[in-house]
Amino acid sequence: MQIDLERIHEASLKILWKTGVKFDHPDILRMIKKNGIRVSGQFAYFTGSQIMEWIQKAPGSFTLFARNHDYDVCVGGDTTVFAAGYGATFVVGESGAKRSARLEDYLNFLKLVHQSDHFSINGGLLVQPSDVSSAGPFPLLLYLSILHSDKCLMGGSDGATETQQTMDLLKICFGDRRHLIEKPRMVSIINSSSPLRFNRDSLDKLLIHARYGQPAMITAAVMGGTTGPITLAGTIAQANAETLAGIAVSQMIREGTPVVYGTQSTLADMQTGAYVSASPEHALCIRYGARLAKFYGLPCRGGGGKSDARFVSAQSGFESMLTMLITCKEKMNIVVLSAGILDGAMAMSYEKFLLDLQIGNPQHAAAHL
Repeated sequence: MQIDLERIHEASLKILWKTGVKFDHPDILRMIKKNGIRVSGQFAYFTGSQIMEWIQKAPGSFTLFARNHDYDVCVGGDTTVFAAGYGATFVVGESGAKRSARLEDYLNFLKLVHQSDHFSINGGLLVQPSDVSSAGPFPLLLYLSILHSDKCLMGGSDGATETQQTMDLLKICFGDRRHLIEKPRMVSIINSSSPLRFNRDSLDKLLIHARYGQPAMITAAVMGGTTGPITLAGTIAQANAETLAGIAVSQMIREGTPVVYGTQSTLADMQTGAYVSASPEHALCIRYGARLAKFYGLPCRGGGGKSDARFVSAQSGFESMLTMLITCKEKMNIVVLSAGILDGAMAMSYEKFLLDLQIGNPQHAAAHL
């Protein structure tokens, strides 16, 4: 396995130097160039020594602070913390019928997560409510998360305006920028736009999070055969290159910014081109992603209780168990999408949420694998 990791690492360094990564942000490009990285147009080209120098500035672990300090969590090492759903636009009912998620559903899941001892992180985009304006909804969802729960917070905004509004809310609740840097309160996902690109909204979000010291889960979700190579090894190498580039940039913005190495890659469905969230190939991506993160000395995020089933069924049970088992075995530090997920993370289910908790205490399972 160690030889495999080293070969993937070397392939990723080759991608970063010969192909480069596109950054759709002039300020980021100027910053990268100022730090001695070769820039041509919108592409940055990192040498192996440059990328390793920058990612080593990121902390190997950090504490995420909750309003109730009983829920403070250390992210890193062999500890595993769980967050529930993220980003689903639909809710699947008991009969299997699918409908658009509503704000009422968001509040319901928010309260369920708060009441469950399995979770130390709450909020984010548990579901995307269709009855709330799509123009900058996250400050409202963050307000509701703070109002109804005192656990650590999951972020969910995109773009400069909305992200700054969330920081303003955090300052009202917890103190000024200096306090937020000293005691991070909210962890957010920063996705690359595969292949080998970070878009403007993601980079604006990363800029603001780093300036305020809020942890970022730099996550590649390469789909082998569509946004990445058809081979699994090539997919993992590309995803690793994207994640390392994002982590390096986070440290250029503010050295010591807490980051998490994220992995959500898989192979695409060759019939539909869809993201396959619970395949054996995705399980292998989780395994290699976790081990690469530990190879670099970084906290990691990935996996969850995901399923591509359209409703609660035997398929949803065994697929969720497959992804959660490998996630816990590899000691992923933050597990998003850990309960209630159906239809390739497009839908949440109340019934599956409760079943996922009843299958076994995930924290207990993680401690004994």
